[in-house]
Amino acid sequence: MSVRRSDRQGEGGERRRHARCRRGVDSTVALALLGLSWNLGLVSGTAMITDNAPTATRAKTQGTVDLCAALAGAGGGIASGVVMTATSYSTLPIIGGILALAVIPFVATSARQSRTSSAEQQQSSLTVAAGENNIR
Repeated sequence: MSVRRSDRQGEGGERRRHARCRRGVDSTVALALLGLSWNLGLVSGTAMITDNAPTATRAKTQGTVDLCAALAGAGGGIASGVVMTATSYSTLPIIGGILALAVIPFVATSARQSRTSSAEQQQSSLTVAAGENNIR
Protein backbone atom coordinates (compact mmCIF):
# COMPACT_ATOMS: atom_id res chain seq x y z
CA MET A 1 0.00 0.00 0.00
CA SER A 2 1.50 3.30 -1.05
CA VAL A 3 0.95 6.45 0.98
CA ARG A 4 0.43 9.71 -0.81
CA ARG A 5 2.58 12.68 0.16
CA SER A 6 -0.41 14.67 1.51
CA ASP A 7 -1.28 11.73 3.76
CA ARG A 8 2.29 11.55 5.06
CA GLN A 9 2.15 15.20 6.20
CA GLY A 10 -0.87 14.38 8.30
CA GLU A 11 -1.42 16.49 11.36
CA GLY A 12 2.01 18.12 11.21
CA GLY A 13 1.18 19.91 7.98
CA GLU A 14 -2.12 21.10 9.40
CA ARG A 15 -0.39 22.43 12.51
CA ARG A 16 2.14 24.32 10.42
CA ARG A 17 -0.63 25.93 8.36
CA HIS A 18 -2.46 26.88 11.56
CA ALA A 19 0.72 28.33 13.07
CA ARG A 20 1.33 30.46 9.95
CA CYS A 21 -2.25 31.73 10.11
CA ARG A 22 -1.91 32.46 13.83
CA ARG A 23 1.30 34.45 13.26
CA GLY A 24 -0.48 36.48 10.61
CA VAL A 25 -3.33 37.31 13.00
CA ASP A 26 -0.88 38.16 15.79
CA SER A 27 1.05 40.48 13.47
CA THR A 28 -2.12 42.18 12.29
CA VAL A 29 -3.29 42.80 15.85
CA ALA A 30 0.16 44.03 16.90
CA LEU A 31 0.37 46.45 13.97
CA ALA A 32 -3.15 47.75 14.60
CA LEU A 33 -2.32 48.41 18.27
CA LEU A 34 0.96 50.05 17.26
CA GLY A 35 -0.86 52.37 14.86
CA LEU A 36 -3.50 53.23 17.44
CA SER A 37 -0.92 54.01 20.13
CA TRP A 38 1.17 56.04 17.70
CA ASN A 39 -1.83 58.19 16.79
CA LEU A 40 -2.90 58.64 20.41
CA GLY A 41 0.63 59.68 21.35
CA LEU A 42 0.85 62.08 18.42
CA VAL A 43 -2.48 63.74 19.20
CA SER A 44 -1.79 64.06 22.94
CA GLY A 45 1.73 65.37 22.30
CA THR A 46 0.38 67.92 19.83
CA ALA A 47 -2.21 69.07 22.36
CA MET A 48 0.44 69.46 25.06
CA ILE A 49 2.69 71.50 22.78
CA THR A 50 -0.20 73.69 21.65
CA ASP A 51 -1.28 74.32 25.24
CA ASN A 52 2.21 75.23 26.44
CA ALA A 53 3.58 77.22 23.50
CA PRO A 54 3.29 81.01 23.60
CA THR A 55 0.52 82.30 21.35
CA ALA A 56 2.94 84.36 19.25
CA THR A 57 5.05 81.33 18.29
CA ARG A 58 2.46 78.54 18.56
CA ALA A 59 2.12 77.86 14.82
CA LYS A 60 5.88 77.93 14.20
CA THR A 61 6.51 75.66 17.19
CA GLN A 62 3.85 73.20 16.06
CA GLY A 63 5.23 73.15 12.52
CA THR A 64 8.75 72.53 13.79
CA VAL A 65 7.59 69.68 16.01
CA ASP A 66 5.60 68.09 13.17
CA LEU A 67 8.61 68.33 10.86
CA CYS A 68 10.89 66.74 13.46
CA ALA A 69 8.38 63.91 14.05
CA ALA A 70 8.12 63.24 10.31
CA LEU A 71 11.90 63.27 9.87
CA ALA A 72 12.35 60.96 12.86
CA GLY A 73 9.80 58.53 11.43
CA ALA A 74 11.47 58.56 8.01
CA GLY A 75 14.92 58.18 9.56
CA GLY A 76 13.70 55.30 11.71
CA GLY A 77 12.22 53.56 8.69
CA ILE A 78 15.44 53.91 6.73
CA ALA A 79 17.58 52.83 9.68
CA SER A 80 15.42 49.76 10.35
CA GLY A 81 15.72 48.74 6.71
CA VAL A 82 19.50 49.05 6.87
CA VAL A 83 19.66 47.08 10.14
CA MET A 84 17.44 44.30 8.79
CA THR A 85 19.45 44.09 5.57
CA ALA A 86 22.77 44.02 7.40
CA THR A 87 21.76 41.67 10.23
CA SER A 88 18.37 40.10 10.92
CA TYR A 89 14.90 40.94 12.12
CA SER A 90 15.67 39.71 15.63
CA THR A 91 18.44 42.32 15.94
CA LEU A 92 16.05 45.17 15.19
CA PRO A 93 14.01 45.08 18.45
CA ILE A 94 17.19 44.68 20.49
CA ILE A 95 18.65 47.86 18.99
CA GLY A 96 15.28 49.61 19.36
CA GLY A 97 15.10 48.63 23.02
CA ILE A 98 18.62 49.87 23.68
CA LEU A 99 17.83 53.20 22.00
CA ALA A 100 14.59 53.51 23.98
CA LEU A 101 16.45 52.88 27.23
CA ALA A 102 19.12 55.41 26.24
CA VAL A 103 16.45 58.14 26.09
CA ILE A 104 15.42 57.68 29.74
CA PRO A 105 18.31 59.70 31.28
CA PHE A 106 17.58 62.61 28.94
CA VAL A 107 13.89 62.60 29.86
CA ALA A 108 14.70 62.39 33.57
CA THR A 109 17.17 65.29 33.32
CA SER A 110 14.69 67.38 31.37
CA ALA A 111 11.91 66.69 33.88
CA ARG A 112 14.20 67.59 36.78
CA GLN A 113 15.24 70.86 35.10
CA SER A 114 11.60 71.66 34.35
CA ARG A 115 10.62 71.13 37.99
CA THR A 116 13.55 73.24 39.18
CA SER A 117 12.72 76.13 36.86
CA SER A 118 9.03 75.86 37.79
CA ALA A 119 9.88 76.01 41.49
CA GLU A 120 12.17 79.01 40.87
CA GLN A 121 9.41 80.79 38.96
CA GLN A 122 6.96 80.13 41.79
CA GLN A 123 9.46 81.39 44.34
CA SER A 124 10.14 84.56 42.34
CA SER A 125 6.42 85.24 41.87
CA LEU A 126 5.88 84.77 45.62
CA THR A 127 8.75 87.15 46.33
CA VAL A 128 7.30 89.76 43.95
CA ALA A 129 3.86 89.35 45.47
CA ALA A 130 5.30 89.71 48.99
CA GLY A 131 7.18 92.82 47.90
CA GLU A 132 3.99 94.35 46.49
CA ASN A 133 2.20 93.70 49.78
CA ASN A 134 4.99 95.41 51.71
CA ILE A 135 4.80 98.48 49.42
CA ARG A 136 1.12 98.99 50.13
